[in-house]
Amino acid sequence: MLKKKIALNIRAYRKMCKLTQSELASRLKTSRQHISEIECCKRGLSIKMLEKIAKKLQVEPYQLLK
Repeated sequence: MLKKKIALNIRAYRKMCKLTQSELASRLKTSRQHISEIECCKRGLSIKMLEKIAKKLQVEPYQLLK
């Protein structure tokens, strides 16, 4: 349940920043596929990656958990 909430929040904040999955992936030095799998709940997320994503989306990590 938390995994799905985080995925939905990442997608929502990414769209608010007007970033594509490819653009976010490029900023994170990862693949678009990796971002897609996170947003579709097909891949887990480390705390470190959560922090990196939050930083690139200009939000605090806890905001992705709400």
